[in-house]
Amino acid sequence: MVKTVMIVAKKLIYGGTEKYTLNLANFLAKKGINVIVITSGGPLVEHFSEKVKVFIIPALIIPRFKEIVERKILHIAKEYKPQIMHVYSTGQY
Repeated sequence: MVKTVMIVAKKLIYGGTEKYTLNLANFLAKKGINVIVITSGGPLVEHFSEKVKVFIIPALIIPRFKEIVERKILHIAKEYKPQIMHVYSTGQY
C-alpha cells in the first residue's frame, strides 16, 4: 500500500501539467496519502491542501545548481521515504 508520494515539479505556473500536479496532490492527500511536493515555486503553490507538504527550492530552475538541488531532493526523499516519486520537467534541469 502506498503511504507517501513525492512529486518534483520545476515550476507551478498556470499550465496544464502544473494544474494536473495540483489536482493530483490534493486528491491523493484527501485519500489519506502523504504527499510531498518539491518545486521552485509559482502561483499554484498557495492552492495546495494544508495536508500537502510543500518544499520550495528556488534553485530548482537554475541548471548550474543541479547537483545541489539533487542532493536536497535526495535528502528529503531519505527523510520521508516515498513509495512513489513523480518527476517531470518542462525543460532541461
